[in-house]
Amino acid sequence: KLSRELVDVLVTEWLQVTQSPRHWVPLPRVPSCADVLAKFAMTKASTPGAVAWAELAAGLRAYFDATLPKLLLYRQEREQYDKFARGRGAPSTLYGAEHLLRLLSRLPHLLGLTDLHPEELKRLQAKLPELYKFLVRGRSKIFLSTYELREALLSTRRPRGLPPQVALRNLASPPGSNPPT
Repeated sequence: KLSRELVDVLVTEWLQVTQSPRHWVPLPRVPSCADVLAKFAMTKASTPGAVAWAELAAGLRAYFDATLPKLLLYRQEREQYDKFARGRGAPSTLYGAEHLLRLLSRLPHLLGLTDLHPEELKRLQAKLPELYKFLVRGRSKIFLSTYELREALLSTRRPRGLPPQVALRNLASPPGSNPPT
């Protein structure tokens, strides 16, 4: 079960995305979901069962990549996904802990739909509270407190496929000049 601090993060981010004026998490998100899960696995690397912790992180990342487009986006975020994320790589490298938290909040239900052996399911559920504690301890660095205004993100009209730094340099360069890459 998610802690009160993590539930508060979910509620705050839901309000920012769904209420007017609408906000989006800027993409690509730093740190990404992949970064957060890798850092979590690294904190467990010198503990007993380090391989199991790494497998948990890898499994969550794979689950995240598979579920983000279908289950983890709010209706208000689909436009952003279509314009800035679809086809640009694994969702876990573009989205951050805010969307990972959505997966974790739905995970008990989703795990109930799998064919995991009951013992394996218990072991997995026993490890999740450690990830929750990690997220709470690092929440000021992992989660954004405010998102960017949707209209501001759309107005940059970043060309699809360019990293944000290159796109911004291209927008700032005078016509006819060759921006550095």
